[in-house]
Amino acid sequence: MVDVIKINTFLADMSQYGEFSRAHNEAFPDGVPASASYYTPALVLPPLLVEIEAIAIIGSGGRILLTLLMLTEDSNY
Repeated sequence: MVDVIKINTFLADMSQYGEFSRAHNEAFPDGVPASASYYTPALVLPPLLVEIEAIAIIGSGGRILLTLLMLTEDSNY
């Protein structure tokens, strides 16, 4: 997680923002990277609550990794 420099978060239910924010801060205890959160009425799959797009620079090679992580309310992450 130390390589993550930017996160875009898409929330299908803004009433869950507080819970998302707590998890986000827990995942980045040494400081939160640049981020933006957006409300969307629906995500690609109906059971999704949160979609997170993370941009990271891996190591010192300067390569950029784009990761798309989808979480559902019944996931075991």
